[in-house]
Amino acid sequence: MHDRSHPDATAADGDRSAHRQSALLRLSTGIASAHDEESVCANVVEGLHDDALGYNFIGVFLVDPATGERVMRASVGWPGDHDDYRVSPGSGLSERPLIDGRLHYSPIVSDEAGYVSDAPAGGSEVDVPIKIDGDVVGVLVVESTEEHAFGPADLEILTAAAQQAGIAIARSRLIAIERQTTQEHRAVLDTLADLSGELELGRALQRVLERAVAMLDVTGGELAIFDEDRGELEIVASHNIGSDSIGTHLGLGEGAMGAVAVSHQPLIIPDYLSWSGRSDKSPRISGC
Repeated sequence: MHDRSHPDATAADGDRSAHRQSALLRLSTGIASAHDEESVCANVVEGLHDDALGYNFIGVFLVDPATGERVMRASVGWPGDHDDYRVSPGSGLSERPLIDGRLHYSPIVSDEAGYVSDAPAGGSEVDVPIKIDGDVVGVLVVESTEEHAFGPADLEILTAAAQQAGIAIARSRLIAIERQTTQEHRAVLDTLADLSGELELGRALQRVLERAVAMLDVTGGELAIFDEDRGELEIVASHNIGSDSIGTHLGLGEGAMGAVAVSHQPLIIPDYLSWSGRSDKSPRISGC
């Protein structure tokens, strides 16, 4: 142990403090400058994984709203490949902040109920909630192989990092929503321009279908119109379906398109080929 009254010890303490402050500034700047959600998570991990801070096992988990699972979005120190690593609800210490929205410090993780014995570090662990507008959307997990490894200063740093991460993730999600809205508005305007400028209906509807496929980020689609004289639907546009379905006629109530024409309601079919209402007119046509 050094004599801290000695000038050399005082100078060393000052250097460590300066390095720590520089690391915290880099961390804060990195989080604030991230341009999307993935970058926010990566910059949190990279910023905390600094020799001046001393954190070696770090992970950022965000909650999958559909499943409630915690999905690892960025990490350092964990052995092996942890891309898209998932923790199920009811498992692991990192679930505690999701339940009560509070930081949890486990000085000896093996003493904790819910501890996963194959966790990468053991020792001690800090789990900090990442919040957006008061709702917990993820957890910052920092571990050490040593027991009782974290002190009050560490908890303060990690709390600040999680708070900054929540702000940055909220901003990136808002930007993504605004970008999507702008793209949708542009697509509507382009569609109106196609409809007003194209004299041939078939080509205009083909453009409308292709734009809808792109907007929805799906692989393909079909578009049908209702023939009042025949009382049937006719597929007039097809994009990336794998076969030419244009000209196919469907009765009202026949297949997915016919069902929607009758109900006037959207219809989502997870597995069309096994759907009992599928039309047998042409098995190659996925939307019939």
